[in-house]
Amino acid sequence: MLLASQLSWAAGAEWERIRGQWEGAGATLHSGPGRGDLRLEVPSPGIAVTVRATITPHQTTARTWSVAGLMVYFDDGDYWRLALVQAPDDPDRRYAELVEMLGSVWQAQNEPTTRLEGATEGELQWAYDRPYQLELRLSADRVEGTIAEGGAVRYRRSYELAEGVQAVRKGWPGVETIEMRAEVSDLEGEVLRFAGSRPPLPPGREPIAIVLADSLPGTYPRVADVIARGIRRAGLEGRALSAAELCNPGDVPWDAVDLLAIPECQTVPLEARRPVLDYVARGGHLLLTGGPGKPTFDQIIGVSLWALALLVAVVLIAILAALEQFQPWRDEVGTDWDGLQPDTAHAAAGS
Repeated sequence: MLLASQLSWAAGAEWERIRGQWEGAGATLHSGPGRGDLRLEVPSPGIAVTVRATITPHQTTARTWSVAGLMVYFDDGDYWRLALVQAPDDPDRRYAELVEMLGSVWQAQNEPTTRLEGATEGELQWAYDRPYQLELRLSADRVEGTIAEGGAVRYRRSYELAEGVQAVRKGWPGVETIEMRAEVSDLEGEVLRFAGSRPPLPPGREPIAIVLADSLPGTYPRVADVIARGIRRAGLEGRALSAAELCNPGDVPWDAVDLLAIPECQTVPLEARRPVLDYVARGGHLLLTGGPGKPTFDQIIGVSLWALALLVAVVLIAILAALEQFQPWRDEVGTDWDGLQPDTAHAAAGS
């Protein structure tokens, strides 16, 4: 049973900056050069999502494809985007589009295996420094984007999300600009239903947990054994899962799985990405161990830990050497600092 409440936010602290330069003045945001992305900061993606804003494009910042628009964003490889687009080869080639990125395949809605039936109304040759009202809606069976100017719809594009066809069916409301300075105002996002709510267990069925237990490179089977024992002690039925089974959704009864545990999650086949994401989107519980953790300073600046430690040591040594030259430690402690009397011969010679 899915959560059926409506949540709405205006521009402000609830919008999370994923990347790029954004400046805010009241309810108005200004994008900088490069790529800039915002996402509505709610705990889980929605399967019925609306995002709307007034976007005023001002200028491109590089001789490449330039974009300003709205998104239903799941991750960098999966999203819908309604955008104003500037082509790099012709300054007069400016148009609107609604496109899908699915599994890192651009314009997946036109690919043979993921083709979607679509319809278009109107064409838009937009202009700089003019405001446009954009709205992007995603529901269980349809995605639709509209662009209006002065209250009149100038462009509408929609796709039917047919059952059984892979498509982006969940995400967060978002905004994206690529190499375009633009003003974004009246920004709102709505999540009408959250993905991830699961029905309660039927009477008599105990929770089931599966643990990835396979001899993958760089992993230790003992870790999976420890997790499996802990699951059994907690009263859950535990089952082992191979990497091949994890990568093949048909080999796992996902609707009956209540917990998926992946030890040492940095070593997992790439083919497992889609089944795991789909399981979590349906409300499954995921336990990961051995991940990279939060970014550390050496990762942020792109220098290895040992090189950074050596550099810090050299800097500290240089600082200590400079301090010694400025004020030697012998001058600081003075004579007879150890509290011992001078020997007799030395004392006699000095008298």
